[in-house]
Amino acid sequence: MKALKLPSHLRRKLRKSLGILLRGNNYVDVAAEAVNMLRTCSHTIAVGDICCESLVRAGFIPDVCVIDRRTLRQDREPELPIGIFNKVVHVRNPPSTITEEAEEAVSHAIQESLNNVKTLVLVSGEEDLLTLTAIMYSHTGFCVTYGQPSEGLVIVKVDRGIKDLVKHIVSKFAKVTV
Repeated sequence: MKALKLPSHLRRKLRKSLGILLRGNNYVDVAAEAVNMLRTCSHTIAVGDICCESLVRAGFIPDVCVIDRRTLRQDREPELPIGIFNKVVHVRNPPSTITEEAEEAVSHAIQESLNNVKTLVLVSGEEDLLTLTAIMYSHTGFCVTYGQPSEGLVIVKVDRGIKDLVKHIVSKFAKVTV
């Protein structure tokens, strides 16, 4: 399967938030604060188990949720009511990569969100870098949100500038087969 692999020299750069960081360790409180901002977005893509679950607990269902059933490299069962989604998609995406399969699933889910289809993307492997994919395929006015470990929740308001930055970062990834 074709994939893009994160080069080690970009790891530090990607640890910095790409948007607005809402700080806090109480996931529910941070999610409640995030919901107020996310309501101004035309669509929302949430990446990460805790991020998705916290938003749902706060009464906000993202248009697309991307999870891997792991938090801080520990296996866990998602606490998301699967029935809130119209569609569930399973993909493979090894750590430190963006597979063609995962990229297509996220892109398709974002496109379907324009028709009010809510999608849960279940990743076998790791979902972290799919935040970049979500930003690249989102439209201006969308928001992409993800967890920043030990810090809080990041909200990226998608515009041409952030899309160009992310495309530039991803262009430095190595093409591999996994």
